[in-house]
Amino acid sequence: MNIQKGIDRFMSKWVNNMKKITPVGKRPRPASARKLYTNPLKESIEYIDKGKPIIQMNLYGMYVNSGHRTRGTSKVKPNPFINKSFDTTFDEMENELPDEVFDLFNKEFKLVFDKYKKIG
Repeated sequence: MNIQKGIDRFMSKWVNNMKKITPVGKRPRPASARKLYTNPLKESIEYIDKGKPIIQMNLYGMYVNSGHRTRGTSKVKPNPFINKSFDTTFDEMENELPDEVFDLFNKEFKLVFDKYKKIG
């Protein structure tokens, strides 16, 4: 299997797994949220193939993933749906993809996760 094809399969599966477990708010979105983020979080998650694997989503997804403050005092607990969906996808695709693809994932995504876990 071609490495690029393996990466595309993994990323598509990761996006699908992320959409399955993305937390959905219980209330309707207020007008201010619609103005800032035109698409709801679940609909905004997509895979973009531009030479390297990129997943695009609303910035709000990073706040949901790492937890955030509301009204300056209360803290919303983190819901790490990005890491959970990555781990699930990694386990599901482990036997289907060549080792070169997983070596690339271990090197690249570990760096990204370590950097962006600090947001929030």
